[in-house]
Amino acid sequence: MRSSTCNKLYLLLAMLAVSEITMAQVNGQNKKMEVQMLTVQKNETIARELYEQILNKKEMKMLKGIIADDYTGPNGLKGTTGFEAPIAPLIKAFPDIEWTIDAIIADGDKVVVSSHWHGTQTGDFQHIKATGKYVSNSGIVIYEFKDGKIISANVLTDRLSFLQQLDILPQNIAALANNKADSSQVIFIDRFIVPSNAWDEFIKQTTYNRSFIKSLPGFVRDNGYESHDDKGNILFTTTAVWENQEALNKAKEAVQAEYKRIGFNPPEMLQRLGITMDRAIYKNFNN
Repeated sequence: MRSSTCNKLYLLLAMLAVSEITMAQVNGQNKKMEVQMLTVQKNETIARELYEQILNKKEMKMLKGIIADDYTGPNGLKGTTGFEAPIAPLIKAFPDIEWTIDAIIADGDKVVVSSHWHGTQTGDFQHIKATGKYVSNSGIVIYEFKDGKIISANVLTDRLSFLQQLDILPQNIAALANNKADSSQVIFIDRFIVPSNAWDEFIKQTTYNRSFIKSLPGFVRDNGYESHDDKGNILFTTTAVWENQEALNKAKEAVQAEYKRIGFNPPEMLQRLGITMDRAIYKNFNN
Protein backbone atom coordinates (compact mmCIF):
# COMPACT_ATOMS: atom_id res chain seq x y z
CA MET A 1 0.00 0.00 0.00
CA ARG A 2 2.75 2.36 0.96
CA SER A 3 4.65 1.47 -2.23
CA SER A 4 1.56 2.19 -4.32
CA THR A 5 1.12 5.57 -2.67
CA CYS A 6 4.76 6.47 -3.33
CA ASN A 7 4.42 5.48 -6.95
CA LYS A 8 1.40 7.70 -7.35
CA LEU A 9 3.24 10.55 -5.69
CA TYR A 10 6.23 10.14 -7.99
CA LEU A 11 3.91 10.03 -11.00
CA LEU A 12 2.17 13.20 -9.89
CA LEU A 13 5.47 15.00 -9.37
CA ALA A 14 6.67 13.85 -12.78
CA MET A 15 3.49 15.12 -14.42
CA LEU A 16 3.87 18.46 -12.68
CA ALA A 17 7.49 18.71 -13.79
CA VAL A 18 6.55 17.94 -17.41
CA SER A 19 3.73 20.46 -17.20
CA GLU A 20 6.09 23.14 -15.91
CA ILE A 21 8.60 22.40 -18.66
CA THR A 22 5.87 22.50 -21.30
CA MET A 23 4.52 25.78 -19.97
CA ALA A 24 8.03 27.23 -19.94
CA GLN A 25 8.49 26.20 -23.56
CA VAL A 26 5.14 27.67 -24.55
CA ASN A 27 5.90 30.88 -22.69
CA GLY A 28 9.31 31.02 -24.38
CA GLN A 29 7.76 30.53 -27.80
CA ASN A 30 5.08 33.11 -27.09
CA LYS A 31 7.72 35.57 -25.93
CA LYS A 32 9.74 34.96 -29.09
CA MET A 33 6.67 35.47 -31.28
CA GLU A 34 5.83 38.64 -29.38
CA VAL A 35 9.34 40.02 -29.95
CA GLN A 36 9.15 39.12 -33.64
CA MET A 37 5.77 40.84 -34.00
CA LEU A 38 7.06 43.95 -32.27
CA THR A 39 10.11 43.97 -34.57
CA VAL A 40 7.91 43.64 -37.67
CA GLN A 41 5.68 46.48 -36.45
CA LYS A 42 8.71 48.63 -35.70
CA ASN A 43 10.15 48.02 -39.18
CA GLU A 44 6.83 48.98 -40.78
CA THR A 45 6.71 52.16 -38.68
CA ILE A 46 10.23 53.07 -39.79
CA ALA A 47 9.29 52.54 -43.44
CA ARG A 48 6.30 54.87 -43.06
CA GLU A 49 8.49 57.42 -41.31
CA LEU A 50 10.91 57.33 -44.25
CA TYR A 51 8.22 58.48 -46.67
CA GLU A 52 6.01 60.66 -44.51
CA GLN A 53 8.54 62.38 -42.26
CA ILE A 54 11.84 62.26 -44.17
CA LEU A 55 11.23 62.24 -47.93
CA ASN A 56 8.08 64.36 -48.04
CA LYS A 57 9.44 66.89 -45.53
CA LYS A 58 12.96 66.79 -47.06
CA GLU A 59 14.43 66.05 -43.61
CA MET A 60 17.42 64.09 -44.90
CA LYS A 61 19.33 64.51 -41.64
CA MET A 62 16.89 62.03 -40.12
CA LEU A 63 18.21 59.27 -42.40
CA LYS A 64 21.05 58.71 -39.92
CA GLY A 65 18.56 57.19 -37.51
CA ILE A 66 17.14 54.58 -39.90
CA ILE A 67 19.89 53.77 -42.46
CA ALA A 68 22.62 51.34 -41.40
CA ASP A 69 26.26 52.33 -41.86
CA ASP A 70 26.85 49.27 -44.06
CA TYR A 71 23.94 50.07 -46.39
CA THR A 72 25.26 50.07 -49.98
CA GLY A 73 23.69 52.31 -52.62
CA PRO A 74 23.55 51.66 -56.40
CA ASN A 75 26.80 53.57 -56.94
CA GLY A 76 28.65 51.68 -54.22
CA LEU A 77 28.39 54.51 -51.70
CA LYS A 78 27.79 53.52 -48.08
CA GLY A 79 25.36 54.54 -45.36
CA THR A 80 23.12 57.57 -45.62
CA THR A 81 25.27 58.92 -48.46
CA GLY A 82 24.57 55.81 -50.51
CA PHE A 83 20.84 55.96 -49.77
CA GLU A 84 20.49 59.66 -50.53
CA ALA A 85 22.64 59.72 -53.70
CA PRO A 86 19.94 58.55 -56.17
CA ILE A 87 17.16 60.49 -54.41
CA ALA A 88 18.81 63.93 -54.16
CA PRO A 89 18.87 64.57 -57.96
CA LEU A 90 15.18 63.60 -58.15
CA ILE A 91 14.23 66.04 -55.40
CA LYS A 92 16.35 68.75 -57.01
CA ALA A 93 14.67 68.27 -60.40
CA PHE A 94 11.18 67.91 -58.88
CA PRO A 95 11.30 70.24 -55.83
CA ASP A 96 7.57 69.86 -55.13
CA ILE A 97 7.79 66.06 -55.17
CA GLU A 98 5.56 64.20 -52.73
CA TRP A 99 5.32 60.46 -52.05
CA THR A 100 2.16 58.55 -51.15
CA ILE A 101 2.19 55.02 -49.73
CA ASP A 102 -0.40 52.87 -51.53
CA ALA A 103 0.28 49.62 -49.69
CA ILE A 104 2.79 48.30 -47.19
CA ILE A 105 3.51 44.71 -46.13
CA ALA A 106 5.94 43.75 -43.38
CA ASP A 107 7.14 40.21 -42.77
CA GLY A 108 10.22 39.03 -40.92
CA ASP A 109 13.11 41.39 -41.63
CA LYS A 110 11.60 42.78 -44.85
CA VAL A 111 9.10 45.53 -45.62
CA VAL A 112 7.56 45.93 -49.08
CA VAL A 113 6.26 49.40 -49.96
CA SER A 114 4.13 50.15 -53.00
CA SER A 115 3.99 53.90 -53.54
CA HIS A 116 3.69 56.66 -56.10
CA TRP A 117 5.04 60.17 -56.26
CA HIS A 118 4.08 63.28 -58.19
CA GLY A 119 5.90 66.50 -58.94
CA THR A 120 6.80 69.10 -61.54
CA GLN A 121 10.14 68.91 -63.37
CA THR A 122 11.64 72.37 -62.98
CA GLY A 123 15.27 71.20 -63.09
CA ASP A 124 17.44 68.87 -65.18
CA PHE A 125 17.29 65.17 -64.35
CA GLN A 126 19.65 62.51 -65.74
CA HIS A 127 20.48 64.74 -68.71
CA ILE A 128 16.81 65.43 -69.39
CA LYS A 129 16.37 69.19 -69.54
CA ALA A 130 13.67 70.77 -67.39
CA THR A 131 10.31 70.30 -69.11
CA GLY A 132 7.96 71.96 -66.64
CA LYS A 133 5.79 68.87 -66.91
CA TYR A 134 3.79 67.41 -64.04
CA VAL A 135 4.71 63.75 -63.55
CA SER A 136 3.26 60.90 -61.51
CA ASN A 137 5.29 57.72 -61.14
CA SER A 138 4.74 54.48 -59.25
CA GLY A 139 7.18 51.98 -57.81
CA ILE A 140 7.80 49.13 -55.39
CA VAL A 141 10.68 48.95 -52.91
CA ILE A 142 11.72 45.93 -50.86
CA TYR A 143 13.55 47.08 -47.73
CA GLU A 144 15.62 44.74 -45.57
CA PHE A 145 16.10 45.60 -41.88
CA LYS A 146 18.60 44.64 -39.22
CA ASP A 147 18.59 45.94 -35.65
CA GLY A 148 15.99 48.57 -36.51
CA LYS A 149 17.80 50.02 -39.52
CA ILE A 150 17.59 49.58 -43.30
CA ILE A 151 20.51 47.55 -44.66
CA SER A 152 19.36 47.18 -48.29
CA ALA A 153 16.69 48.37 -50.73
CA ASN A 154 15.61 46.82 -54.01
CA VAL A 155 13.84 49.46 -56.12
CA LEU A 156 11.50 48.79 -59.05
CA THR A 157 9.94 51.79 -60.83
CA ASP A 158 7.81 52.41 -63.92
CA ARG A 159 10.59 53.92 -66.01
CA LEU A 160 8.61 53.65 -69.26
CA SER A 161 5.70 55.74 -67.99
CA PHE A 162 8.14 58.27 -66.51
CA LEU A 163 9.87 58.85 -69.88
CA GLN A 164 6.55 58.95 -71.73
CA GLN A 165 5.19 61.66 -69.43
CA LEU A 166 8.31 63.74 -70.13
CA ASP A 167 7.83 63.18 -73.90
CA ILE A 168 11.18 61.39 -74.12
CA LEU A 169 9.39 58.32 -75.48
CA PRO A 170 6.12 58.27 -77.46
CA GLN A 171 2.92 57.08 -75.81
CA ASN A 172 2.62 54.44 -78.51
CA ILE A 173 5.85 52.43 -78.26
CA ALA A 174 4.72 50.23 -81.14
CA ALA A 175 5.22 53.24 -83.40
CA LEU A 176 8.97 52.91 -82.88
CA ALA A 177 8.93 49.33 -84.10
CA ASN A 178 6.88 50.28 -87.14
CA ASN A 179 9.32 53.05 -88.05
CA LYS A 180 11.69 50.84 -90.00
CA ALA A 181 15.08 52.26 -90.84
CA ASP A 182 16.24 52.65 -94.42
CA SER A 183 18.61 49.85 -95.42
CA SER A 184 21.28 52.39 -96.32
CA GLN A 185 21.32 53.95 -92.87
CA VAL A 186 24.30 53.31 -90.60
CA ILE A 187 24.41 53.42 -86.81
CA PHE A 188 27.51 54.76 -85.08
CA ILE A 189 27.78 53.36 -81.53
CA ASP A 190 30.19 54.45 -78.79
CA ARG A 191 30.38 52.70 -75.42
CA PHE A 192 32.15 54.33 -72.47
CA ILE A 193 33.08 53.17 -68.97
CA VAL A 194 33.38 56.37 -66.97
CA PRO A 195 34.70 56.62 -63.37
CA SER A 196 32.23 58.58 -61.26
CA ASN A 197 34.76 61.35 -60.55
CA ALA A 198 35.23 61.90 -64.30
CA TRP A 199 31.54 62.13 -65.13
CA ASP A 200 31.04 65.90 -65.06
CA GLU A 201 33.83 66.69 -67.52
CA PHE A 202 32.93 63.72 -69.71
CA ILE A 203 29.23 64.50 -70.02
CA LYS A 204 29.90 68.19 -70.66
CA GLN A 205 32.05 67.33 -73.68
CA THR A 206 29.71 64.56 -74.82
CA THR A 207 26.73 66.93 -74.72
CA TYR A 208 28.68 69.40 -76.85
CA ASN A 209 29.56 66.68 -79.36
CA ARG A 210 25.99 65.42 -79.64
CA SER A 211 24.70 68.94 -80.15
CA PHE A 212 27.30 69.59 -82.86
CA ILE A 213 26.56 66.49 -84.97
CA LYS A 214 22.85 67.30 -85.09
CA SER A 215 23.66 70.24 -87.35
CA LEU A 216 25.54 68.11 -89.89
CA PRO A 217 24.07 66.90 -93.22
CA GLY A 218 22.82 63.31 -93.18
CA PHE A 219 22.16 63.20 -89.44
CA VAL A 220 18.96 61.26 -88.62
CA ARG A 221 18.78 60.91 -84.83
CA ASP A 222 20.82 60.00 -81.75
CA ASN A 223 20.26 58.56 -78.29
CA GLY A 224 22.18 58.24 -75.03
CA TYR A 225 21.86 55.40 -72.52
CA GLU A 226 23.17 55.33 -68.96
CA SER A 227 23.75 52.47 -66.54
CA HIS A 228 26.10 51.58 -63.66
CA ASP A 229 28.34 48.67 -62.80
CA ASP A 230 29.07 47.18 -59.38
CA LYS A 231 32.30 49.20 -59.12
CA GLY A 232 30.53 52.54 -59.19
CA ASN A 233 31.46 53.31 -62.80
CA ILE A 234 28.96 54.88 -65.18
CA LEU A 235 28.31 52.90 -68.36
CA PHE A 236 27.31 55.33 -71.09
CA THR A 237 26.36 54.42 -74.65
CA THR A 238 25.59 56.79 -77.51
CA THR A 239 24.03 55.86 -80.82
CA ALA A 240 23.95 58.15 -83.85
CA VAL A 241 22.03 57.20 -86.99
CA TRP A 242 23.20 58.57 -90.34
CA GLU A 243 21.53 58.44 -93.74
CA ASN A 244 24.38 56.43 -95.26
CA GLN A 245 28.07 55.65 -94.95
CA GLU A 246 29.06 58.69 -97.01
CA ALA A 247 27.19 61.00 -94.63
CA LEU A 248 28.96 59.37 -91.68
CA ASN A 249 32.38 59.76 -93.31
CA LYS A 250 31.79 63.46 -93.94
CA ALA A 251 30.51 63.87 -90.39
CA LYS A 252 33.72 62.36 -89.03
CA GLU A 253 35.76 64.89 -91.01
CA ALA A 254 33.59 67.74 -89.74
CA VAL A 255 33.91 66.56 -86.14
CA GLN A 256 37.71 66.32 -86.39
CA ALA A 257 37.83 69.83 -87.82
CA GLU A 258 35.68 71.09 -84.96
CA TYR A 259 37.92 69.38 -82.40
CA LYS A 260 40.92 71.10 -83.94
CA ARG A 261 39.13 74.44 -83.88
CA ILE A 262 38.28 74.24 -80.17
CA GLY A 263 41.56 72.55 -79.19
CA PHE A 264 39.99 69.33 -77.96
CA ASN A 265 42.03 66.10 -77.87
CA PRO A 266 39.74 63.07 -77.23
CA PRO A 267 42.49 60.46 -76.60
CA GLU A 268 44.17 62.77 -74.09
CA MET A 269 40.91 63.32 -72.19
CA LEU A 270 40.06 59.61 -72.10
CA GLN A 271 43.51 58.69 -70.78
CA ARG A 272 43.61 61.51 -68.24
CA LEU A 273 40.19 60.65 -66.83
CA GLY A 274 40.66 56.88 -66.95
CA ILE A 275 37.77 56.37 -69.38
CA THR A 276 37.67 53.30 -71.61
CA MET A 277 35.80 53.30 -74.91
CA ASP A 278 34.92 50.97 -77.73
CA ARG A 279 33.32 51.92 -81.03
CA ALA A 280 31.38 50.08 -83.70
CA ILE A 281 29.38 50.82 -86.86
CA TYR A 282 26.23 48.85 -87.66
CA LYS A 283 23.79 48.70 -90.54
CA ASN A 284 20.09 47.93 -90.41
CA PHE A 285 19.34 44.20 -90.74
CA ASN A 286 16.24 43.31 -92.74
CA ASN A 287 15.41 39.64 -92.51
